[in-house]
Formats: sequence, structure tokens, C-alpha cells
Amino acid sequence: MGHFASVCPDRLLKLQITTETKEKDDATHEAEELMMHKVVYLNEKNVNPLDFETSSDNDKVWYLDNRASNHMTGNQRYFKSIDESITGKVRFGDDSRIDIKGKWPILFLTKDGGKKILADVYYIPDLKSNIITLGQATESGCDIRMKEDYLTLQDKDGKLIVTAKRSKNRLYKVTMDSNEECLQLSVPSESARWHARLGHIGREAMRLMANKEFVYGLPKIEIDKETSPNCLLGKQARHTFPKTTSY
Repeated sequence: MGHFASVCPDRLLKLQITTETKEKDDATHEAEELMMHKVVYLNEKNVNPLDFETSSDNDKVWYLDNRASNHMTGNQRYFKSIDESITGKVRFGDDSRIDIKGKWPILFLTKDGGKKILADVYYIPDLKSNIITLGQATESGCDIRMKEDYLTLQDKDGKLIVTAKRSKNRLYKVTMDSNEECLQLSVPSESARWHARLGHIGREAMRLMANKEFVYGLPKIEIDKETSPNCLLGKQARHTFPKTTSY
């Protein structure tokens, strides 16, 4: 009572769900035809994001939730790579809808220095928290036990992975470190290193300084004839003239 039928919240919600269902069917049909893009729609009606966002902890905190159906995070730094062909939307209990931008496993470090993989984690940029669903963990063989104020999670071999204490809002959260690996390492030559240390001085001047011992601490190194991209960019005043024209 008290509003027109054209602005009825229940009617608008049903209309939006019907539209999203049609879009989902069309997108799924298109994905099946292309066989290269997967569209997923997650309905996390038992999850309220505000329960997690009220925490003031850092981004290493993960919530152990038995209401969520999928692992998810909004922190892209956890992923070594992301399968961006997986897109879609997730709907939460507060009727909010945010986009899914990919999916990939995450490698975590255990307390004893070991490594554990958390598989099938959805990347949702607008999500402000990190969620591990206990149901998905049990599917991989984990054993979960709750007693008094603590929750323990063991792998299929009986090895303890996580111990979490229940917080005031009856949620279990734990701090987990991801495995941050260096993907590429570039070691410059001794000549290039001293070239940068001396302010990108010319090669001939650096050879003279080394041979005449003009600089204290500069070793007698072999000056390479490699080209410094920083020097080329810094000295470039304009683009080269085209050799041909289009008219």
C-alpha cells in the first residue's frame, strides 16, 4: 500500500530477474556457439557482504564461511594468472549484483613453509573481502570441525591447515599469506650497471674514466656496445620522418 503499481519494488525486482534470466540464456547460448567464453551467474543469497566489510583488518584476512557456495576475492594480487574468459554476475543477500572478471587457483603458504592450492577462486573486483567457502573445501577432501570458540580445517591427510577463532559477529577469519613469486628476473651486465650508476654517461667517456682511473672505485671493465633504451628515449626530440606518404 502507498505506491503506484508502476513503481512497486516487488514488480521491478521480478522484472529485473526476468530480464537477467533472458540475458543469461542468450549469453549461455552464445558461449556454447563460440566455445571460448563462459558466463556464470552465482546466487549467494545467504551471504551479506556488509558482514565482512565492517572488518578493519588488512587484505590478507580470509573469512571461512559455510553460507557461500564458491571461493571468491576482490584482490587481484593473489592471482598469478586469471582466466578472463569466465565472466558473469554474482547476487548477494542484500540484493546487490557485481561482476565476475575471471577465475584461477591461488597458492598459499602454510605456517611450516609448505604450499597449498585453493582451487577455483572467482575474481570479483568490487568485492571488498576474501571468502573461503567451507562446503567447497569439503569437496576437495578437507575435514572441518567446530568446537567451542574455534574452527579447525585439516587436509585429506589429516594435516592441520587452519585454526580460526570465532569473532564477535560469529564469523571465522584467518590471516593467510599467498606465494608471491618473481615471474621474471633480468640481470644487467657490469657495463650496463656502471653506465646507469654514472648517470648514463657515454660509452667512450666511461672507457676513458676506467682506463685512466679518473673515478675512485670504478673497475676496469669491458665496455659493451649495447644500446641503452633509456638513453635513446631521453635524447629523442621527435619521431622519424616517414619515408613514404599515403597521398
